[in-house]
Amino acid sequence: VLALTDHDTMAGIPEAVESAQKYGIKIIPGVEISTIFSPRYGAGSFTCFSRSGGRTNLVVSSYL
Repeated sequence: VLALTDHDTMAGIPEAVESAQKYGIKIIPGVEISTIFSPRYGAGSFTCFSRSGGRTNLVVSSYL
């Protein structure tokens, strides 16, 4: 099992899943999305990952 996230994109997930399947590795897809929470505190981000259902079923884990 390998969890994979990238910043502000999920474009690499299909290629990673295809490559991982050749070696019997399961990919947990995810994405870290940049945000602007507050001009005073600057930028933040939150991370979404899939428990099941691939990219259509993302769970949010906040970090601001």
